[in-house]
Amino acid sequence: MAGGVTFLLPHIDEWLLDLFSPDQLEANTDLVRSALAQVDDGVAAEFARLQAEERDAQRQVDNFLAAIAGGVTTEPTITALNEARARVTAAQNRRKRLRRTTPDIDASTVREALAAPGALMELLAETTPAERAALYRSVGLRVLIDHSTATAKSC
Repeated sequence: MAGGVTFLLPHIDEWLLDLFSPDQLEANTDLVRSALAQVDDGVAAEFARLQAEERDAQRQVDNFLAAIAGGVTTEPTITALNEARARVTAAQNRRKRLRRTTPDIDASTVREALAAPGALMELLAETTPAERAALYRSVGLRVLIDHSTATAKSC
């Protein structure tokens, strides 16, 4: 943060104090869990899409196997069967990866993560603006300022 934007320090301080305030712990826990639920909704939709993709590919595999059992053993049929089997396997593997990357975070875990920095925020209140600016810079805190709407957001 260059000297020209030190006017933002009190706003950043206030935002951080509010985020980690014991008084706001339950409300912020709910906000974090709500955000995670939205991610889960997206994951659930992708999971359902992959299940449908797998079912469609498996139906094709079954149809090709029935054709082969009925005497159709042409090279294009065998190739199409192998491609359909590959699509089944690919959809299954993507679903497994999706399941492994979906966080399952309960309220107590979120509450603990939000409560931990509280003491640090109390210490920050006793530092100078220059010290806080240096700290924020060292942890990579960036602020995007939109002059047209007179808003700023951390990133």
